[in-house]
Amino acid sequence: MSDIFNKIRELEGLPLQATNIVRHPTKINVPSLKGMIVLDPSKDPDPYSLHDIPISVRLQEMGWY
Repeated sequence: MSDIFNKIRELEGLPLQATNIVRHPTKINVPSLKGMIVLDPSKDPDPYSLHDIPISVRLQEMGWY
């Protein structure tokens, strides 16, 4: 996933993040969500895109590592 995340940051002109950092989000024990990325939209710092916050930053804040 970090390759996709870094590509988004590269397209936005932001510095790339280290790809060897592994973060472990809270485990979700729902079989249908296994292998999927679960984002928490309530943590979006710019839900209406009014402040020009890059999408990579918004995704990271919502739980995409």
